[in-house]
Amino acid sequence: MKKEKTVKVSFSRQLSRSFYAMKGSGLSIVIPVLFDLIFIFLYGSIMGYFSSYIISNLYSFGSAILQSNDITGTPMMGNVMGALLLMFLLLFIVYALFEGASWRMSRIFATKEKISYAGYLKGFTLANLVWFIPYLIYKALSFLVAFKFKYGDASQTAQAGIMQNIPLLISTALVSLFLLILAYFSSVSYPLIGKSRTMKAIKDSFVIGYRNFMYIAPRMIFAIALFLIANMAVVLTSRISMALMIVLGVLILLPMMTWARIYLHMIMQDLE
Repeated sequence: MKKEKTVKVSFSRQLSRSFYAMKGSGLSIVIPVLFDLIFIFLYGSIMGYFSSYIISNLYSFGSAILQSNDITGTPMMGNVMGALLLMFLLLFIVYALFEGASWRMSRIFATKEKISYAGYLKGFTLANLVWFIPYLIYKALSFLVAFKFKYGDASQTAQAGIMQNIPLLISTALVSLFLLILAYFSSVSYPLIGKSRTMKAIKDSFVIGYRNFMYIAPRMIFAIALFLIANMAVVLTSRISMALMIVLGVLILLPMMTWARIYLHMIMQDLE
């Protein structure tokens, strides 16, 4: 990892450079937008397919828990967890293939570096294996806790009032904070992929992300806020027409996702 610069690029200059890089990409901007569109379509299709199966099993699952008061001793538990694991596996593959391609293209737009799709995909996949493990553990635990709370002994204490649920609320807040931290460092790691070995890129993401938190985080928050404002405006157009909302989502929100990646690549490049 190279030594950080003592003078960092100003916010306004960084922002103007990111928009200039976006404009300079020309029609090539369609490529990452298309990758994002395919990912969103496949993500929704996978979620829709497995959701119907999981929900159908959950009714039997909940009834069995109420009768046996045992969240692990029912056959439906294996069915549900197996479906969830397969769903997460497919989502991971789709995310690695298409979002990895989008991050690679955004890096090319931002830095003009040449990096092969296979090389970046390998690093992107390996990095996300590390980032997804704690996320999957969280999802599995939250699933078990939610159903134990709803169908097990905890359903009795839930009637006692909100005071009984304070430990659950605190743990939920802590887990949410953990996920935000995980998202922050994983985002920092993506621009570093391909510049060194994957595990070193992950290690460097912690070092750079921690030392430059007050420099990186506000810029990330700005990009997220800008996207959320645009998203709210697009959603409001659904009152006029759903078709209009979808078209504007593709024409505005998806290119903004590419811009946000370009912006983050430039932020990280300026810290090298």
